[in-house]
Parts: sequence; structure tokens; C-alpha cells
Amino acid sequence: MRAIFFSLLGVLAVGDGQTLVPVGRTMPVPVDSYVQNLQVFWSRGFAIYSSDDTGSITVYDTSGQGPLVASQVKIWPDKTSELRIVHAAASGDGTFAVSGAAYASTGESTGFLAFFGKGAPVKLIQLPTTALFRIAFADDGTVWAIAREVDSTLQDLPLYNTLRHYDTNGKLLGSMLPNTMFPGKGSAMYSPSLSIAAGTIGVYLDRAKTWVELTLDGSVKGTWTVPAQVVSSGQRPHSGLIYLTDSGRIARLSWTTGKQPADSTSTIEYMTKAGASLASTPINVSSALSSQVFFHGFTGEQLVWESKGTLNWGSIQ
Repeated sequence: MRAIFFSLLGVLAVGDGQTLVPVGRTMPVPVDSYVQNLQVFWSRGFAIYSSDDTGSITVYDTSGQGPLVASQVKIWPDKTSELRIVHAAASGDGTFAVSGAAYASTGESTGFLAFFGKGAPVKLIQLPTTALFRIAFADDGTVWAIAREVDSTLQDLPLYNTLRHYDTNGKLLGSMLPNTMFPGKGSAMYSPSLSIAAGTIGVYLDRAKTWVELTLDGSVKGTWTVPAQVVSSGQRPHSGLIYLTDSGRIARLSWTTGKQPADSTSTIEYMTKAGASLASTPINVSSALSSQVFFHGFTGEQLVWESKGTLNWGSIQ
């Protein structure tokens, strides 16, 4: 599953209330942005670029005046003929993690979780039947992950826990959120979301249309149904991603596509709890933004987007 950019090539969805405006902080995009077949993941102010073709990972620190290389490694497990990097995350102490799957020419495959950074060699943990779709570091340095468990035919197991907790040695500290607690047939996820902020773990399982919040000890605080996007006739909705901001607010980035590029729309929304469901409040997009941008996601309280070779930061006011 590749990282998703939010392309505002068509009409920006506009609602009442708060507005996204640039804060004046910009910098050139990392040079890797111009290389084909790369994907980028944003985490704690780091842009993590990965290549499925070569297994190379380059991490850029964007906290200063320009992007600086913080780490470079290559991940290519033995006997691998094809690689897929699924997600990546940064900790607060200079450790980074990536999850993915490695495929052998014999047809065998295995999931993996890898740690690197701080001058240490890559630590690779193989997870034969587990696919980690999303990973995120807690402030204590442990990793939380949204997982699928599959059999040899890559079909979901009848019962498994969708949220995992690991230490940086790959030891499983705990698991929770059994797949049977989510409605619908088949897998509860295709493009899920995972955030850790304000002492809360936020999990969005898109196919189940469910948002779950947990404490940092793994106890469930509550579950809410996520409303579908409002779309016009002829448009195709996409599930988007949901984030917890540092203040604990819930934000959704979603988009639709149509027959023509001009028919596409993208929406930024705050989600609020209304009984057993989340309610949506669209956010105005400032006219100061270009009509052609790529949203990378939230970092803290700010949204990061890319336009014409420049990274931009904005706040919702």
C-alpha cells in the first residue's frame, strides 16, 4: 500500500467555520521528491522516503531552514525478489521504523518490522503471517501498529487482534481490538489510519468505518462510526486518512475523483464526537493556497503540503 497524496487538482471543498491558512514557513522539497517510484511518509517532522525497487530509505529532518538528511539505510531481507514498504514512522529519540513485506522467487512472503537510526545497524524482525499496515511511536519509544493476520493464501484469519504493541527489539508487548468487533465482511481495513497524541491512540479502520480511541495501556476509551463523505453525482469517494492532532482534535483528509481531473475534490474536516458517531465540520481553504497542491498530512497542529517544489506549513484558525 503506497503513501497517499491528496491532490487538489479540482475544486476545494469549502465549509463554514475555521480556515486553513499558511503560516509563512516554507522550504524546498527534498531532492528525493523528484525521483520516480518513491513514496514518502511524514512523522514527527521527518520526511521518510522509501523505494520498493531498491529497498533504500532516506530520512529528512525538516525542523530547520531546509531538509537535512538524518539517516540513510537499505532494507532487503535475504532471498527477497520483490519488496513492498508499507509504512514508516519516527520516534522522539532519533530511532526510525518501517514496516512492509518481502517476497521470495519461490512465492513465499513474510511481513517485517525494521528499526534503524542513531548510527545503529538495521534491526529486522520478520513477521511471517502478519502485515503491519500502519506504525507509530509512542513517547516511551515503543511502537504501536495496525495489523492483519493472513493464512498461506493471504486471506484473513477468522480471529486476530488488529492493534499490536512492540518494543524496539520486536518483542510483542500486547495486542487488542479483535477483528470480530468490527462490522462487515472480510477485512476491516484497506487504508487505515493510526495516530498517537495527547495521551491517546487513535485507530481508523476504513472498511469498517470505525474510529477507536485507546489509552496508552491499550484500554479502549470508545468507538465511533465515521460518516461517509458527501459526494456529488458522478464522483467516486475515497476513504482518506484520519489524524489526532497534538491537542487531541480529530482531523480527516479525504478526496473524491471524477471522470475529469477538474471534477476532483479534496476536503479537510474536523470530526467531533456526537453520540456513537463522529460529525464532520469542513474547514475553509484559504485562497492563498495554490489550486494544485499535495497534502502530506498533519504534524502536530499544522498541516504540511507540497506545491511547485516547495513544502508549506499551515494552521487552522
